[in-house]
Amino acid sequence: MKKFRRFDYYGRLNCKIAQYRAAYGANFHKTTLRLAFWAAKSAFRRVPSSVKRDENALNVGLYFSGGLGDYLIAANYFGYLKRFVGDAPVKFSLYAANPGAARVAFVDPIDERPFDPRRFDLFISTVRFPLVERANRARIKRFCPRLTSLIDAYRALETSQPLIFSTPPLGDGIANALSVVQGRLRLQQPDVDGLLGIGTDFDVEIPTPTDEDAVLRKFGLEGKSFVTLNRGIDAGAKAAESTKMWPLDYYVRLVADLKRAFPERIFVQLGVSEERSPKIAGVDVDLVGKTNLDEVKILLKRAESHIDGEGGMTHLRRAMKGGPSVVLFGPTEPELYGYPQNLNLRAPFCRACEWAVRNWSAVCPRTGGKAECMERLTPEFVAEKIVEFWRRADG
Repeated sequence: MKKFRRFDYYGRLNCKIAQYRAAYGANFHKTTLRLAFWAAKSAFRRVPSSVKRDENALNVGLYFSGGLGDYLIAANYFGYLKRFVGDAPVKFSLYAANPGAARVAFVDPIDERPFDPRRFDLFISTVRFPLVERANRARIKRFCPRLTSLIDAYRALETSQPLIFSTPPLGDGIANALSVVQGRLRLQQPDVDGLLGIGTDFDVEIPTPTDEDAVLRKFGLEGKSFVTLNRGIDAGAKAAESTKMWPLDYYVRLVADLKRAFPERIFVQLGVSEERSPKIAGVDVDLVGKTNLDEVKILLKRAESHIDGEGGMTHLRRAMKGGPSVVLFGPTEPELYGYPQNLNLRAPFCRACEWAVRNWSAVCPRTGGKAECMERLTPEFVAEKIVEFWRRADG
């Protein structure tokens, strides 16, 4: 109980710090006063519960956080976890830091009501690796003894790698390094010691609209061969630009080269908004800011190919069982985030620097400005590799 209350408090504290930093900048006096007031209120706060304990089942709560890709990976993990539990009398309750983003990935309902971890027999939180916040071993052994092996593996990892869990988000860098050394993808990170058997591709149902063709008709793409492109990051990110993003003029040059090589293909740009996804000159269909997430799912699933930096849409297309994507890597590690079905491209320069420094996604640690690894991944090189990749796929 105490452990999760610390986790919950610090998670909320980090959100408040980010909020006040954005609002007050260098005026730390205002931030200090507001944090002190918030901390005083938190000390006396009582957390109601949305969960009624089922005495005839094991009550398991799961709390997920992160961006869209993290929730997709979490949904895949949850699917494997349910299979691992089998027919045992287990009652799951799911919670998320961002319920809206989580519902994109999960078929199972996300509970948005307040909750108290003390009402659960087992409570696990996860972004990268699962963390056991609470475990009633007597009830676990009574209702689902198989879960004891998972709990032991999760707690052994926490004991051997405490910085992963105690220094978020910098601990993600340690988690990534560990997974790369072990030869495991980000998709497999929640599967500590391989006990669930999570593979290198998604094996989960993603909620989608039933009439996929209606979505294609809406945008004039039914029966046509089209390629989707995205230059942007998750809508929840604070900044519109990131070191993970390929230069805009590179996209323009790439589209021109690809249209010369494949004049029959229609190039469709996706994106959250014009502010976050400036138009790529030369695209045939501009859908930036004109789609909802259900429509994006179908467009990604039905596209011949998708071109993007490493991020939520590349994970979503893979989870939707879409075809291969072309993924342009820079600060993040293709050995960790690169699905084997995709064409994963990275300049032979520098090394992945995700969480090597706190502001890695905003400023290149090497140059102090733009990401040199992305600058050196030239459109001519990318076009050449894509042409080869598509022609092999076309037979």
